[in-house]
Amino acid sequence: MRTKYNYFITALLSLFVWLSLGLVPLGVASFGLALFSPISFNPVSFGFAPFGFAQAQTPLSTMTTMATHHALSLFGKPKYAADFKHFDYVNPNAPKGGSVRLPALGNFDSLNPYIIKGNPASGLGLIYDSLTIASLDEPNTQYGLIAKHIEYADDFSSVRFTLRPQARFHDGKPITPEDVIWSFDALTTNHPIYRAYYANIARVEKTAPQQVTFYANSTGNRELPQILGQLPILPK
Repeated sequence: MRTKYNYFITALLSLFVWLSLGLVPLGVASFGLALFSPISFNPVSFGFAPFGFAQAQTPLSTMTTMATHHALSLFGKPKYAADFKHFDYVNPNAPKGGSVRLPALGNFDSLNPYIIKGNPASGLGLIYDSLTIASLDEPNTQYGLIAKHIEYADDFSSVRFTLRPQARFHDGKPITPEDVIWSFDALTTNHPIYRAYYANIARVEKTAPQQVTFYANSTGNRELPQILGQLPILPK
């Protein structure tokens, strides 16, 4: 048992470092913690509901009833309106340009933050954006980042993201539904944590020029839109 707890403590420290460096989403880290824990660990009780803990499977939603949102919150109404310019804790007049150096633990042998073997460099999670971004002054609330707005079925079995036309990668190329679909397929095919985290997504499709829709094989998961919003988007 001591060895098992040692593995758990090592995994816990590693997940803490990855979170602090932005290498993995919070929900993905919670799922990894559940895999290593020597005790009973229920992510739902900590505010997470990875797809590996989804409810009984049901037929795919036809998405006949949809609700449109600029933000997603598990606790009441979001703080910021749809037309807000910046978070209250952000200084829009902060200096721009230059360089910044941050401390990091250990070394690295890869510049790919999504590898299974090896040590990726710290901070690589800052290179790619996700469909939504978490607010730091609200509990369990996310706002559209790459996504302009989010729609989901009443039973949470389907989620549709409409992408911002001005969303770009670092090289100036537009972010497209094809990039979202490729990112999902690449991560779930090649990385076991992402494969487990998104295990209950049956398929993803481009449903309009700026839209991508995820179809789940389960219902009733209120966190489904937020979990999908955490998906990092990579260039195809």
